[in-house]
Amino acid sequence: MVRLFLVDHRNLVHLKASITNGTAVAVSDGSHDASNSNQASAAYTLLDSTGHHGLECSMDVPGDASCQNAYRVEVAGILGALFLIQLSNYIFDHSHGKVAVYCDGKSALEQVFEFSSDIGTAKSKQSDLIMAARTFIKNIDVTLDHHVKGHEDDEILLELLHLSAQINVHMD
Repeated sequence: MVRLFLVDHRNLVHLKASITNGTAVAVSDGSHDASNSNQASAAYTLLDSTGHHGLECSMDVPGDASCQNAYRVEVAGILGALFLIQLSNYIFDHSHGKVAVYCDGKSALEQVFEFSSDIGTAKSKQSDLIMAARTFIKNIDVTLDHHVKGHEDDEILLELLHLSAQINVHMD
């Protein structure tokens, strides 16, 4: 199940402008709880440069309990963020722009964005999600990938964190 929330939908014009000028951010985070019948979910968002205007979603990660793990939920979150970018391109009729994609799952980012690796073949784990994410990347020219450290608010006040880290805390 996917749940979509508009973050101050009256001002999506700000999101459009941020994508066009390359200051929009997409942030995702996955959550896997093996102790709770392998519950797996991901949250992801696409916001303007202020972090106040955009789209926010969450989803139950597809797959049965035997395939759920922390890596899979991070890849699913990235896939969701890429979906929001493609959706916004369709809505805004964008043909150019940039969105910085942030995730605290560094290996998931690497596997999704580094096409030279063998990961993503039909034989690799999580290939369904990785291949879907790579399909989005091929269809949109607006992505960059960045790693953001998870749970930074455990050590630093939330207000002092970079916007991407603040949003990552919110996605968590």
